[in-house]
Amino acid sequence: MKIPSLLFIVPLFGITSVNATCFTTGLDGDRTWAHNEVGRMCLFLAGDYAPGQAKHHAFTYIRDALPLNKESRWDFWVTNTGSATKYNSWEGCVEFLNREIDCLKGGETTYPTLGWRFQ
Repeated sequence: MKIPSLLFIVPLFGITSVNATCFTTGLDGDRTWAHNEVGRMCLFLAGDYAPGQAKHHAFTYIRDALPLNKESRWDFWVTNTGSATKYNSWEGCVEFLNREIDCLKGGETTYPTLGWRFQ
């Protein structure tokens, strides 16, 4: 179970509120690998989302760090938290998921005014 550490940021690029969480438990992710692969992951996560719809994609990789050769994975979720169907662009997906990758153990951010949650 991941225990979040909560941050509240106001304002960010015209967004009136952001709820950002970096997870404090779980495995440390290979952030370099994930930053290099996030564009490929977003090919699966871009597109139309119905209200409340979530899409998930995971990539498995072999760690170069200790313990060596241990299989690990990044799991990504994108959720439309709004009340209308909307489009998640590839560019937006890459931008917002890169922020979650910046957390050592992954993270989750909700953008209430945009109607999106990325984790």
